[in-house]
Amino acid sequence: MRSIARQTRALFSLVRSRAVEVVAAFGYELVLLFSLALIYPVTVRSLGPEGYGEYTTLYVIAGLAVTWVHAGCSAAMVQLILQRHRTPGRVLQQARRQVALVAVPACVLGVGAAVALLGSHLWVAATIILAIDLLVGGIGSTYLAVVFAQRGAGPFSVIRSVNPLARLVGVAGLALVGKVTLLTLVLVNSVATIAMLVAARAWSRSVLRADAPEGEPPSARELRSLSAMYSASMSTNAAQGEADKIVLAHFRPLAEVGEYQAAYRIASIGALPLQALSTAAVRWFLPTDDRPRAHLRKAAMLSIPIAGYGLLVAAGLFVAQPITQWVIGPEFELAVTMTLWLSFVPLLFGLAEVPTMGMLGLGENRVRMLMGFGTAFVALVLLVVLTPMYGWRGTVVAIYLSELVSIVAGWVLLYRCQVRYDERRASSREA
Repeated sequence: MRSIARQTRALFSLVRSRAVEVVAAFGYELVLLFSLALIYPVTVRSLGPEGYGEYTTLYVIAGLAVTWVHAGCSAAMVQLILQRHRTPGRVLQQARRQVALVAVPACVLGVGAAVALLGSHLWVAATIILAIDLLVGGIGSTYLAVVFAQRGAGPFSVIRSVNPLARLVGVAGLALVGKVTLLTLVLVNSVATIAMLVAARAWSRSVLRADAPEGEPPSARELRSLSAMYSASMSTNAAQGEADKIVLAHFRPLAEVGEYQAAYRIASIGALPLQALSTAAVRWFLPTDDRPRAHLRKAAMLSIPIAGYGLLVAAGLFVAQPITQWVIGPEFELAVTMTLWLSFVPLLFGLAEVPTMGMLGLGENRVRMLMGFGTAFVALVLLVVLTPMYGWRGTVVAIYLSELVSIVAGWVLLYRCQVRYDERRASSREA
């Protein structure tokens, strides 16, 4: 009986700690949702379909560059600290140096891509976006990675909340004085990024002074290699998650791109709780777990709430059509219909991410990366084939088909990786 009681208490403690992590991460998503709910109508109505299409496309380009400059590096930092037990302070030093070296050439390439795709009249906005997001945002993300690895989702979410709150204050000020333009929005976003950098730096320094565990120092090559694999995986995810806008911008009028972007933003808001769950789940998968089928079971259990919630979001978007039309405004005639077509995006994106987290827990970064290349290629082919023929409807169908391929491939590879890992552990115990 005592053993059962201890196991029950341990299980309750585990569930409670994980729930706290999810709630903390969801707190940031709520702040982000609140900020978007107020900023979004002001932005779309002030810029119009064509201006909003230019604005969002610039940030899509910046997002693709971010994966290679610092998003992959930050994720690698967390894995090095949690799974490979590297010294956090030394990891931070090397990561900052790596980000600074990569940010400048990436900024030049990003501005060139923006000008080639959208025109030379946007070069100033593109330069500001790329410089701030890559260099300032990159250094800030390295501080955030240390806080997340050492203290969890709570402090991490608090620091991240600085950005959307600062943006909200800035956009509200612009709206009051009637100065909402593409360039002023970019400047407000830049100030918000700088504010988050200041907060992240202060908190990470406090964490390292109070909690600096011993560990092996990382090598620069180790960080580069792991960062590159993460960045490649994130780029393939972006190819499936963001390439639809770029392909649509290439083949269709900018007004249609703006309507699609507006609809996509509405549909993606429903995925915010799933993002909170995924953020917290990273810390559940990365620590070593030698129990048979451990990561396979974790992934299966995580898929259940994701599937249930994703279906609820899809149903909610159908019910909320009048609210969607009011939020977007009458100028966006097709956006409500597009939103209904995109209603299953949160469900499929959430389910596709689960098996890849299991692979990270097993240390199979390379398998995850190669799978991403394959599924991204499938997505790009589908987009290029279907978008010119069927417009935005073809784009949506291409998204759905590519995500289904990702889900099936992810589970097949996770199962094989788990079996191989269990066999290696069994052999080492016998030896």
